[in-house]
Amino acid sequence: MSSNRRGFTLIELLVVIAIIAILAAIIFPIFSRVRERGLQITCMSNMRQIGMAVNMYASDNSDGLPTTWHWDNRGWCGQDASWKQLIFVYQKSDELFYCPTFEGRGVDCKDYVDNPQVRYLGQYGINNWAYIPYFSGVNPNQGDYQRYETSKVSGLTNPAATILVSENGDSDWIVEPEPYKCVDPSSQIKIFTADYGLIKFRHGGKNSANATFADGHAKAMTHDQFHANNCYFWWRTKPNE
Repeated sequence: MSSNRRGFTLIELLVVIAIIAILAAIIFPIFSRVRERGLQITCMSNMRQIGMAVNMYASDNSDGLPTTWHWDNRGWCGQDASWKQLIFVYQKSDELFYCPTFEGRGVDCKDYVDNPQVRYLGQYGINNWAYIPYFSGVNPNQGDYQRYETSKVSGLTNPAATILVSENGDSDWIVEPEPYKCVDPSSQIKIFTADYGLIKFRHGGKNSANATFADGHAKAMTHDQFHANNCYFWWRTKPNE
């Protein structure tokens, strides 16, 4: 009994392989974008919860924002060394400080403290400019900074247009715009700041970062949006209001 079945010819096999390669080239980037979008949404959800915790802290503390940071011999990891420790009672998870797009978890406080309240300091910072009316008038080396360490949420010109928390470098307390992107309204001088707290763009092809605003809403913004209109979204006192 004869069989009419035959195998693939070499040409047919090459055609099948080529089709599979083309489909893979189309599908894999889509999967990658979907995965990145999912990570960005998780990151934004973390930041939204952090923003709620900051506002709960303010509600319980005469409308005052938590201290950005202070230094002790345990550095960032002291019991009340930064706003992250101060709001911990309201959100109970240092996993919220960790952006899943970032490779690594930042400073591990177990390197400094046996039983730290916050284990990993993560990759989010509180907006330093939400504490001060005009940046160049503050000189950390002369102690001026401390005058603005606690500011009232009610003192923000426009909470819905003021960044509260955003993405920064590795484990800093604060977040600020890029150097020379903004002009101080009080001095008309371009502001330079060299700090790990600079805004970090991890999403959207490294051109997007998440931000939580003082009124509680959160959204992703592009590089240009973060620095638009003389860094409008960063300022406590809006330059044009």
